[in-house]
Amino acid sequence: MSLNWYSAADDPEVVEFGPVRALSITGQGEPGGAVYGTSVGALYAVAGELIGVAARHGWVFELPCLEGRWWVEDERPPFDVPREEWWWHLFLRLPDAAGVAGNGPVSGGENDAMGGSAGEAVNGPAGGAVNGPVDMTSDGPAGGAVNGPVDMTSDGPAGGAVNGPVDMTWDGPVGAAWDDAWVDEAREAARHPAAARVQLVTFAEGLCVQALHRGPYAEEPKTLARMEAHIRDAGFVPNGLHHEIYLSDVRETDPEKMRTILRQPVRSA
Repeated sequence: MSLNWYSAADDPEVVEFGPVRALSITGQGEPGGAVYGTSVGALYAVAGELIGVAARHGWVFELPCLEGRWWVEDERPPFDVPREEWWWHLFLRLPDAAGVAGNGPVSGGENDAMGGSAGEAVNGPAGGAVNGPVDMTSDGPAGGAVNGPVDMTSDGPAGGAVNGPVDMTWDGPVGAAWDDAWVDEAREAARHPAAARVQLVTFAEGLCVQALHRGPYAEEPKTLARMEAHIRDAGFVPNGLHHEIYLSDVRETDPEKMRTILRQPVRSA
């Protein structure tokens, strides 16, 4: 069972994660479109300010991979829903603060780097489409069935850094205890028109089935089909939003270098 948030095996596997904290922005619109690009830019603008604020208090960390949780509010299959009607939570995970159950440090060791067994970890949006709820709460998502991924043609986040680090110092920073008020300070300092939409959230996906997808986003259905079979054979059913972690730069054009973790929360049937 994988214990690293940023690592997944090629074959579908069962994993379980506790609550995590993140900067998040929610919106509706075509992946790579104007609303999406503005939202990603705001997310990175606030995150960049937060790194500086936290560093002044002894918390040293770098931006992790961009992640997304996707759904459509429609009875039709996602591919039949116009792209401008897709919904998404985009987020950047933050260090675990005191009192929040974490998943261990993300530094050191061949498989402890952010990319884990997937290799280099970088940022870049991509997407999938799922059915599920709108709100993100500390209790995690409720319900929703996976309906496959969506191809992306975005050139990367507007206004934000694209390439992420391969190491993070989440394992015992020296200094003051984490203060959520730092996020408010960072939001106010960010010079971005959509910065007010960026929120601090906590959510828990719990039990999941995941797999590492190697190749372009358009070929994700192959990996998702194997995941769906594993979910069914293991006696599970989907139980939350389709989750993607973008380990490779969205501007990468070599299919051999593209890596995306596909993760689906599940429960017993």
